[in-house]
Amino acid sequence: MSLKSFEKLISSITSDEAKDYDRIVNQAHTEGEALYNDMIKKAKLKIEKQKERNEINLKHMYQQQVRIIENEIQKDLVLLKNDYVQQFLNASINDLENMSDEALFALIDRVLNDEKDHHRPRIYIDSAHYASVLAKYGASYQVVEKSDLTTGFILSYEQFDIDFEFKNLLLYHEEVLHKIAQIKLFEAQDEH
Repeated sequence: MSLKSFEKLISSITSDEAKDYDRIVNQAHTEGEALYNDMIKKAKLKIEKQKERNEINLKHMYQQQVRIIENEIQKDLVLLKNDYVQQFLNASINDLENMSDEALFALIDRVLNDEKDHHRPRIYIDSAHYASVLAKYGASYQVVEKSDLTTGFILSYEQFDIDFEFKNLLLYHEEVLHKIAQIKLFEAQDEH
């Protein structure tokens, strides 16, 4: 074979190898670009899904925080209402403890009238009102000063006693009085 033929053969092989190389590089580039585009597409989808999950989670967290805050506000409101009711009841007890003689007489008369079917009771009275109650009822009833009564009276019948010591009344009926006070103080506000 001649040198020229040999050079042509080498040139032809080199040209074929260059074409194959270019074809392989182009094919690798095309496949790499397709793979890259697929990865970008998948990454964008993943980011969108994560964004949706984050928005849902954020919405749930927000709703949960709103519920927590609403519950705390509701608890605080209940505590404030209970405190106000207790102040109201304490003021009521204070009013009862500082009741005028006339108001006390009206209360005693009402209870005596409700129990008129029974024998005359003995009236136990607190020290602060003893003199005035003795003066008003002493001719018809046995009036006894009871120093351990804070404020109020006890009507003592043969078979039973009616305890109108104001602190005891509050203690015995505290739950009912508390509910009544809440209704009276807050019913108009709760209806709106």
